[in-house]
Amino acid sequence: MRELLDRPFGRPLLGTMAAVGSIKTRGGYTPTRYRAGQWIHKCPDGHYLIDRMVNFSDSVTKQIASTHEQWFHQYDPAIGDVIVDIGAGVGSETAAMSQAVGATGKVFAFEAHPQTYQCLQQFVQMNQFDNVIALNVAVSDRAGTVSIQDELSDHLSNSIVLAGGGVQVAAMTLDQVMAQHGVAQVAFIKMNIEGAETLAIGGMRETIKKTRQVCFSCHDFRAEVEPGRDELRTRNVVQQFLLDNDFEVTRRLDDARPWVVDQLYGVNRALAG
Repeated sequence: MRELLDRPFGRPLLGTMAAVGSIKTRGGYTPTRYRAGQWIHKCPDGHYLIDRMVNFSDSVTKQIASTHEQWFHQYDPAIGDVIVDIGAGVGSETAAMSQAVGATGKVFAFEAHPQTYQCLQQFVQMNQFDNVIALNVAVSDRAGTVSIQDELSDHLSNSIVLAGGGVQVAAMTLDQVMAQHGVAQVAFIKMNIEGAETLAIGGMRETIKKTRQVCFSCHDFRAEVEPGRDELRTRNVVQQFLLDNDFEVTRRLDDARPWVVDQLYGVNRALAG
């Protein structure tokens, strides 16, 4: 029903359905409108939520709580920290990161897909997250261009396509971006890029040395249910990269969520304490 209505003739009705339905799911009426490829929701918590698909239940308040529970499981953010978010999507973790580091901190939010990036950029602007630098760049092992999938129905799972096709986007190494911005130390790196982790770590060999903590999301669990997607089995390679750089690495093996089990939490022994 949602996909059927998400077209010019049905969007006014779809927006009304989302706004009224939010009284139950968000605890208050949520004005919802479609503009230039973006669904804009004014949530009861006072924040704007921007997405490529209409959203019936999420809110920035929920996103902040989820970010602390999942991504900040080991990391205790402090005012003035620098956070790097590789695979920021539409900004699901951005509010929590912006809030946590304060006006003197900085959040570098990377999103490769052009349309998803536009939602992220709008999200940052409309919510006045002034300490967030949104970058329409794929983090990879070298500068140039890469191809990324272009699936709207599951756009947050779009990943880099090595065989070509998809959308051409600019790529840079994390080392290049951090050098350009004069970043001396990174408090935390969150990475969630749907199987492209092995490319990204190849371009952060200097940055990782000056990073205190990380949470890298690997996607081996997807390879278990998606035949022929062995390129998603990245956990062992990423874990070895962290160990080689003197990180203590842990996992939440008792968690019922497979994507959480595949996350690697790392603490840089040289910078800890």
